[in-house]
Formats: sequence, C-alpha cells, structure tokens
Amino acid sequence: MSRLEQIAFPLAGGALCVFVGAVVLKDAPWQAGFVAVAVAVVGWGLRAPVVVGGVLGTVAWAMVTGFDVVKTGSLALTGPDDALRAGLLVGCGLMARPTLHVMGGQSCRPWVTPRSVPPARGLRPAVRSRAVSARGHSVNEGKGDV
Repeated sequence: MSRLEQIAFPLAGGALCVFVGAVVLKDAPWQAGFVAVAVAVVGWGLRAPVVVGGVLGTVAWAMVTGFDVVKTGSLALTGPDDALRAGLLVGCGLMARPTLHVMGGQSCRPWVTPRSVPPARGLRPAVRSRAVSARGHSVNEGKGDV
C-alpha cells in the first residue's frame, strides 16, 4: 500500500463514519453524538498516520457542531464550548496512533517495514521441514527426493 492509500482510505472511511454518526444521532442529546463520533475518530485514527487523526478530529468537530449541537446542519460557532469540543476531538484523533504505539501496538510510521534481524552468534537457523501433500507423500516425490 502506498503512502497516499494509507492516508486516503482511513480519511475517507473515517469522515464517512463521522458524518453518518452525527446525522443519525441528530435527534439525540448532543453528548451522545459527540461520544459516538469520538469513538469513530479514535477507531480510524488507530491505523492511520497521525495527521489523518487530526484531520478526522476537525471533520468530527464540524459534524458534531453542525448536526448535533446546532441541529440545522449549518456550522455556527457557539463560543468557548466549541473550542473545548474541537480540542477534545482533534486531541483524540492526534493521540490515537501514538497511544497504540506506546501500548505496544504497531509502529507510528506504518510505511516503514521492520528489517530482518540476523540470528545471534551461536544459534543455528531454524530447520525447514519438507512440504508434505495431503496423502502423506513428499511433494517432490518422483524427482529423486523421497
């Protein structure tokens, strides 16, 4: 997967989940929509680059403010509460991937593949077993290998 795909797919999927969650929970109290959208941001931010998590948090803030707080679908700023919601959602998005890394999950840079480590001195490499077919005969049977 290229870097563009690693950014585009989580961003599109996360934005869609955030939009659907905010619209579906429009008639519920805004706190319910906020929590559902925050869970979507963290879920999509876990496997995406950190920047994507921040962008998802910003999209989530716009959706929660427009659909769950104002209820009209238009983005209207309501004061310091908006700043708090924005900070929490963007913070959730930005901290999802590093938190996974700290807790022992995958690297924060998913495009970096781990290098193979040579065996330590004094250790022999693992012995490979021969491939065996379903009937119990060697796959290479008939080629001089029994």
